[in-house]
Amino acid sequence: MPKHKVFISYHHKNDFSYKDSLTNYFGNNFVNYSVDTGDIHDNKTDEQIRQIIRDEYIRNASVTIVLIGRDTWGRKHVVRNFFEFKRNSI
Repeated sequence: MPKHKVFISYHHKNDFSYKDSLTNYFGNNFVNYSVDTGDIHDNKTDEQIRQIIRDEYIRNASVTIVLIGRDTWGRKHVVRNFFEFKRNSI
């Protein structure tokens, strides 16, 4: 049975340990398409980051998981990730 391709959207600074726990516990059951710290260089504009996440991560995923922590509401890329996945799944 093919594994789902899972994109996990999360606040990297605050919620990395939760994402790490999730992938360690369930990682054998899916292919991880998440952006990890350092995958996208800091010298990119917000628009370039959005395009990279959309084209290289979200577009290839069959499932998106959004980890919601204390500061998630203020993270522009997390919010954009959600709407990109929703738009691509219709």
